[in-house]
Amino acid sequence: MSSNTLNTIKQIAEPSYLKYLLSSFTEATGMRATIFDSNNEPIFGVEDYAYHCQFCQLVNSVAEGAGRCRDSYRRACESIGLIEPYIFFCHAGLVNWALSFKLDENSWGTIICGQAVMWPLDELASREIFNQVADLRLPPQELKKAIRKIRLVPARQVQKAAELLKKLAVRATAAGLEHSKSQDNGGSLPLLWEWL
Repeated sequence: MSSNTLNTIKQIAEPSYLKYLLSSFTEATGMRATIFDSNNEPIFGVEDYAYHCQFCQLVNSVAEGAGRCRDSYRRACESIGLIEPYIFFCHAGLVNWALSFKLDENSWGTIICGQAVMWPLDELASREIFNQVADLRLPPQELKKAIRKIRLVPARQVQKAAELLKKLAVRATAAGLEHSKSQDNGGSLPLLWEWL
């Protein structure tokens, strides 16, 4: 993370607070979330690999796969202004959703969550996901096993998780601004239940 990015984030929201919110969201929902800066680079994410989709870990284990994932996220970060939350399919066909952190209508970052499917995978859907990444030359049996473990998140839960992330993003920005104003007076960050 560049020092400019960190300075911008510190002006808007305390980085440790953002990490705490991401961790809390992930623990509560079982879904991994990552914050990207205005240059579409990841800046915060949940480090506990128990929450990383096994399929995505496998795809990201090779440079070409990691590049495709970055491109999917970059396109989402660039498209966020069209509709929010922005629900999209990554290069492999998994569902993700993105929304922006805004201050005075200016976006300073994007949060992306997902790595899921919204319906049970039948043989045809599993084969389609497999075919999307088959050219990465990953071990076929390991890849098939990872595809069977992709998290199923029904459409309603995707929508509700996106709405929750949006509320957290709005409130995190507001709390960060309140905190920076009260810092001189010995203020502390509000507890989650104080502002939900």
